[in-house]
Amino acid sequence: NVPSSSGIDSDEYFLRITSTRGDEEDDVTDDSSTFTIRSYVNVISPNEDSEYAPGDTLPVTWSMAGIVANVKVELRRRTTMVTSTLVTSRTCTASSYGCSLTVPNDAPLDDYFVEVYDVNDSSVDDKTADFPITASISISSPRTST
Repeated sequence: NVPSSSGIDSDEYFLRITSTRGDEEDDVTDDSSTFTIRSYVNVISPNEDSEYAPGDTLPVTWSMAGIVANVKVELRRRTTMVTSTLVTSRTCTASSYGCSLTVPNDAPLDDYFVEVYDVNDSSVDDKTADFPITASISISSPRTST
């Protein structure tokens, strides 16, 4: 398990296996081949149970591993099963594991999702399930008297 905050500025690793026995010489592997650990981003919230209205602040959180410095966080409106329209976005420091977006006041009431991806490698990405942007309801009448 390679920690995501290892401080190593590389995605190439090698494995050294050392055998130590009290009365014998140490045996160390001499294979110098390297392997790569693929970076990933996993969006945690919002989820399909989330519900927001135009003007709301939308908190977005994620987990990640590997070498990811900055991520692009996008709120996208679902237009068909395979297409979507960008509504708003921002770039965030990946190691913050979260940032927020504001749902535009003129956002149509529809299904949306959030996509988070590495700004240097868009194949390192994740998307949420669809969630609705719905009308907010405020009750102004009747008023209770105190």
